[in-house]
Amino acid sequence: MALFNVSFQHPLESGEQHWPALTGKAAIAHFTETDWVALNAAVYQQQDNVMADFYFYELRYEDNTWQQEFCLNISGQYTYGKELEEKGPLFTIRYFYPVEATVKRFFGLGASRTEVQQKELMREDCDLALVQKCLDAFTRTDFDNLRLELAAHAPAKMM
Repeated sequence: MALFNVSFQHPLESGEQHWPALTGKAAIAHFTETDWVALNAAVYQQQDNVMADFYFYELRYEDNTWQQEFCLNISGQYTYGKELEEKGPLFTIRYFYPVEATVKRFFGLGASRTEVQQKELMREDCDLALVQKCLDAFTRTDFDNLRLELAAHAPAKMM
C-alpha cells in the first residue's frame, strides 16, 4: 500500500503542518476537510494578517524500489468576490516527477550516461474538480494518468 507524506501551509498561521505516512484515502480526506472557500475569503478579508503568501497542500510519495520521489503541490490562488462565487476556489497544481535522461559528457567526448532528473508540470487556474482528479490519480500512484490529466487542461507549463 502506498503511503504519502502530507504538508499543509495555512496562510494565517506560521509554520507548516505535517502528517507522515498517510494512506491515499486519509491524504484526500485532509484536503477535502479544508473549507477552501472560507479560506479564500479569510485571506482576502485579513490581508494584513497573512503570514504565508504562498499557502499550499502537498503530497510526497517515494518509490523505494526505484529510489524516486514524486510530489503533488496544490496551492491556493487568491480568489474572491464574484469570481469566487462563480468559479469557486482556484488552485495552481505543480507536479514534480523523475525522468530518465541521457546526458553527454563535456563537448560530447566520452560515453553518454543516463541520469534521473526532476521535471515539473504546472497548471494554473484549476478548479476543485480537476484538483480532486489529480489527487485521486496521485494517491493511486497512477502518474501517467496524472500527467495526461494536467496536459489535457491546457495551458500547462513544463519546466
